[in-house]
Amino acid sequence: MLAGLYDALKQLATLADRKLEALRDADAEALHGIAAREHAALERIGRLDAQRSAAVARLAQALRLEAGAEATLSQLASCCPQPLASRLAARAAGLRDVATVLRDRNAQAACVARDLYTHVRGVLHEVARGCQETVGYGPDGPRQHQRQNWIDAVG
Repeated sequence: MLAGLYDALKQLATLADRKLEALRDADAEALHGIAAREHAALERIGRLDAQRSAAVARLAQALRLEAGAEATLSQLASCCPQPLASRLAARAAGLRDVATVLRDRNAQAACVARDLYTHVRGVLHEVARGCQETVGYGPDGPRQHQRQNWIDAVG
């Protein structure tokens, strides 16, 4: 179960990398696919975490820990005999490491998404601002001021 949880978190970290690539490439189709795979991975993590929580509660009860179901793997490891203590400590460290990597990659993706949003919002603001006064020139010199939109120049 802990190995499955580790694998699912690792999968999310890989998906976070792909999400960054898709954001950089402005690949909406890839982002939709990644979101679907993230959703499936998160559902799997939810199921595995429920199993982990139940196993922690049983082990904490057997060890008579005050923390009970809220005990961490590291706390459990410190109360278990060897070699179980070493295995639990190693799993806890692995899960902590992959969770840290995932958190960092998600923070980076959030930053990129915020920057992209700010950019698009700025472009849309310029489009909405619209009309600017310009002076038109014809064969007889300057004409009256005209109100034009920058879209008018290309559309």
